Amino acid sequence: IVSDAGAARGFRRMDRNQPTARFIVNLKRHTSMVAWLNPMPPARWLDSSAQFIEQMVKHMYPMDPDGMSRAIDVLRGHF
Repeated sequence: IVSDAGAARGFRRMDRNQPTARFIVNLKRHTSMVAWLNPMPPARWLDSSAQFIEQMVKHMYPMDPDGMSRAIDVLRGHF
């Protein structure tokens, strides 16, 4: 998944978190290999919807070379 997860706005929106949480739960019923690339730096995730979503996904990374490599490892089953 590639999204800022609400970090660009800098606040939590439960009306967005709930559908995203349902999507993640449904996705994880089919696979444990879920990675989220966030184009915003991790410092921007704090106190935003991204922080909530990160806790659900477990594998949220910044969209930089290291984060992309780590996401690929997750998708390969190496986590």
